Amino acid sequence: MNWFLKNKNWFLLIAFLLLNWLILRPILRSDTFFLPHDSTWLVRLHQFDKAISLGQFPPRLAPDMAYGYGYPIFKYYAPLFTLLSWLVFKLIGDYALSVTLVVFLANLVGSWGMFLLGKRLYGFWGGLVSSAAFIFLPFRALDIYVRGAFAEILAINLLPFWLYFFILLSAKKFNKKALVGFILISAGLILSHNLYLLVLACFLPLWLIYFFSSGGFSWKKKILILIGAAFLVLLITAWFWLPLVIGLKDVGALEQAGKTSFLDHFVYPKQLWNWPWGFAGSAPGLADGMSFKLGKAHILLALAGVILIFLNKKSSRLLWLFLGVCLGGLFLALPWSISFWRTMPLLSTIQFPWRFLGLSAPILALLSGGVVLIGKSFFFVRIRKLSVLTALLAVFLFSFFNFKYFAPQKIVLSAQKNLLDREVIYRSSQAVAEYYPAAVIFRPEEKPDWPLAFSGQQTAQVVAETPFKIIFRLNDPGQININRFYFPGWQLFLENKPVSINPEPAIGRIQFEAEEKGEYRLSFVTTPWEKIAYVLTVLGVIILIIVTIF
Repeated sequence: MNWFLKNKNWFLLIAFLLLNWLILRPILRSDTFFLPHDSTWLVRLHQFDKAISLGQFPPRLAPDMAYGYGYPIFKYYAPLFTLLSWLVFKLIGDYALSVTLVVFLANLVGSWGMFLLGKRLYGFWGGLVSSAAFIFLPFRALDIYVRGAFAEILAINLLPFWLYFFILLSAKKFNKKALVGFILISAGLILSHNLYLLVLACFLPLWLIYFFSSGGFSWKKKILILIGAAFLVLLITAWFWLPLVIGLKDVGALEQAGKTSFLDHFVYPKQLWNWPWGFAGSAPGLADGMSFKLGKAHILLALAGVILIFLNKKSSRLLWLFLGVCLGGLFLALPWSISFWRTMPLLSTIQFPWRFLGLSAPILALLSGGVVLIGKSFFFVRIRKLSVLTALLAVFLFSFFNFKYFAPQKIVLSAQKNLLDREVIYRSSQAVAEYYPAAVIFRPEEKPDWPLAFSGQQTAQVVAETPFKIIFRLNDPGQININRFYFPGWQLFLENKPVSINPEPAIGRIQFEAEEKGEYRLSFVTTPWEKIAYVLTVLGVIILIIVTIF
């Protein structure tokens, strides 16, 4: 026991590696994947890599998706998970293993963040319990193995560090490292999932009340810190969010989101306690084919943890903050909150009320760490070994009751061959159809043999063709269609003269009226707004480096 207590850090590292390997063991193998709701991650990585190899960085268009018409998924979908997968892929050269390794590393980061957060509240063993509860959250199994929501699982794994740095930033003494950490994690949340910072923003009054009531330095300095942090976060991530916001009108994302009624996706109390595990989708009422259970062990140990915190007189504003956010998230996931959803436009953007479980469940895991305080409550005598035994028992209970959920419905061997087939890549845009350009009504169903289409008897010779550039010599004037989706960034020149282009009605292809023959050059380039966004990001990084050093 003495050796065990003296070597906690080694034990912790080994434990986290082992536990996170166990929950991913079926898919953490070479060229092995599975089929969750969103099975496009290998395609995204493949297309991301191909776009970069063709000179587009950061990637905006997937060159082969939507039958080679150029699909703008990378401009609109949060890019951090795919970017990290690409970095790993360049090291190991395995598409499937690169994706699952990033999930593993993200889980490791989340485990460590939750440990630090729990340790700050309850000590080492409380941190261990909170981290184990976080690792075995059924909602995380749902995101990984049922939904395949890897961007969301990345955001959930960053959440403990966001809370940790927020607490440090709210301390009585200003902590510059906490400020830098808070800025970086907030930027990571924006880049990891389009909606999770919005989920946190729903509880902005609670965060502000805690921050400004924590004492320490003046309100004026706190206001300056918050404004400065928000400004830097927006600058650093401008390369992603600014083109996205400006370009939302160019795709059908908002229209697609409007077709999803939040009224069909509330969770009912009985589903939080226990509900059959399944691999189908979210449906109205109690017809859900997937489970939103929080875990019986998680709920019971979190309740016990809260009670022991009060018994030990450790209740504070911090506990009330976490209780408020946890219960508030649960409330917004339940049908009791329908009136709030109807009156607050911000909420409808989140689409699925059960998405708030991605915030409430990790905080529930954090609160469960309070069970180690039993060592101080047992007959009001401090018994350290009782806390240790309680922590180990809690870890066992979390794993025993929830380990079974961390398994895919179906394993796919030879993933590159089966999931990166050319036809699979062409069709994959159907799974994320909200990024079709707004002008597209009739989606392509086959790859065209030639990049040009004529309305008359014109003739032309294609001099060169890549997904992002076409050079052709036109022999006759007239109306010309080009088999690429019209999208801001495409430019057409005749010799050195710009030629006006527009979207073809219903089809959405690039269309123009050729008034004269000659050599035309069509290329996809960086837009002025994107250039401004990149400059803002560079400026933000420079400012952050200066703040960190000085």
